[in-house]
Amino acid sequence: MELSLPEGNPLPDLSKNSANKLGAAYILAISTIALLAIGSFLSLRTLVEEQKKNTVLVNVAGRQRRISQTIALDCLKLASPALRPSNDTIRAHLNKQLALFNSSHSALLHRTGDLASTHPMSAEEHQIYYDDPLHLDKDVEDYSTHVNNILTNSSPVLTVSDPDVSYVLNVAESDLLTKLDKAVSQCDTDSQHSVADLETLETRLLVATLVLLLLEALFIFRPLANRVKTQVQSLIDIQREMAAIFDTVGHALITMDKGYTIQKANPQVNAIWGYSPAELIGKNFKEIVDSVGTGKFIVNRRTAAEAIHRNGSKAPLELIVTQTTLSDRILLTVAASDITERKRVEKQMSDFYSIFAHELRMPLMSIAASLKLVQAGKVGPIDGRTKTVLDANVRDTDHLVNLVNDYLDLIKIRAGMVWLVRSEASMHDLIVASVVNLDEEAKAKNITVSEERTTDFCVKGSKEKLIQVITNLLSNAIKYSQPSSKIIISLQKGTVENWCRCAVTDAGPGISEGEMADLFGTFRRSKTAADAKEQGTGLGLAISKAIVEQHGGTIGVESVVGQGSKFWFDLPTIDAAKSTGVAVE
Repeated sequence: MELSLPEGNPLPDLSKNSANKLGAAYILAISTIALLAIGSFLSLRTLVEEQKKNTVLVNVAGRQRRISQTIALDCLKLASPALRPSNDTIRAHLNKQLALFNSSHSALLHRTGDLASTHPMSAEEHQIYYDDPLHLDKDVEDYSTHVNNILTNSSPVLTVSDPDVSYVLNVAESDLLTKLDKAVSQCDTDSQHSVADLETLETRLLVATLVLLLLEALFIFRPLANRVKTQVQSLIDIQREMAAIFDTVGHALITMDKGYTIQKANPQVNAIWGYSPAELIGKNFKEIVDSVGTGKFIVNRRTAAEAIHRNGSKAPLELIVTQTTLSDRILLTVAASDITERKRVEKQMSDFYSIFAHELRMPLMSIAASLKLVQAGKVGPIDGRTKTVLDANVRDTDHLVNLVNDYLDLIKIRAGMVWLVRSEASMHDLIVASVVNLDEEAKAKNITVSEERTTDFCVKGSKEKLIQVITNLLSNAIKYSQPSSKIIISLQKGTVENWCRCAVTDAGPGISEGEMADLFGTFRRSKTAADAKEQGTGLGLAISKAIVEQHGGTIGVESVVGQGSKFWFDLPTIDAAKSTGVAVE
């Protein structure tokens, strides 16, 4: 048993729009939180970096103060008689300290070197360095000049009374240290103010974060939670509703996966198979159904099968298989109906009509034979008027005989009394044979019949019966087409994988939508056929349908009033008979 699925038929996702809205709100909330987290991280990192820079600034200012004391000590050593033998060493150290003193002073003034990334000089710091009464920059410049004079003094003997030495040790030392202390204190104060500003920013950011979180909770997460709750409740309600429908519907319903493993069943399965729903879960569908005909179940089309009861008995079934594409798998749903009673009634009706037809055919054939003898003059001479009447009677009698014969054929096919001699057949060859059969009819109306195909298909069936189907469809097309028109017989891939479709398209008057539904029934003729006054039994399409279905195929029609009709039938090809499993496009 195989299951043929059409090209994907996913159900519309009714919750997609709602899901998109939920996703957008969630992404907005998460993005906002992420931005706040990044802002807090950057603020904290900036605070740490600022503290590092402020520490460097204070250290440089303090270093300048310490160096001034070291310079004073070196100058004192140069003026000390006991240390004169070490003058060169002291001078070298003093020169190095003076360079550090000047570089520290330049870095503080111009924010260069280690202080390149620190905050600019504040107004208070600028006042200390450049404005009276402190004017630290001028004092540092004078201090450096006196120290440099000491270094460039070529006299081997220096005393504390030397003007430059005296300035460094007495005048500058106390006054300069006081001013440097103020500079260090101001740098420290400025650093504290900078840190305080960052702490204020951090506090504000924290408050903003808490406010935004509160707003998110009120306007995003709360509605989001309510919406999710509503969606979940709606899904639960839908599930309950579907479960109620599933359990109470008149058909036996079974759901299964692509491997035919049964996942769910309703209570109605007990009447057909004798199993409870729980007992069927986990079983393979092939274990409880015996396929009929080609053994190929077609999605969304009625298929004949037999139910295998748990006691081993079998009962005729009519199945409809539907496919639902879920997010992660394909779900197959089978609706099964026990048609035992319908088959019994159909057989009774078939027997009744069969007996009736047999009882009617024999007298009709006898009448037809007698009329033809009279028409041929075997009984005696006939005049012109009598011949005209006889000709009409012979035509009507032949029509009745054909009607009875067609109906008997239909009854036999439906009752399974016609055994098909199956063999491999080329669809192209069958079409050619049908066209040859009706060549004279087409020429009589100057109608062109052409075949359109891209490839040939090989099927397994009764060549005679399949030619009968194509001939009947082509005959109808010729019958209802206007003279000098064109009829196309096309051969192409079917809507199911490894199936083929043969279609006969005409440019006739067309068929209304309301008539197409019953067109393949017994004794059904369209209004177009009746208006055209073309003779017919009303059984040709019914017989064609029975033959196609006996081959495991399907037949149908597409038509627009005033634009012509297309009668088609689909058959499984040889490749379809070899394939197994569920064919999903």
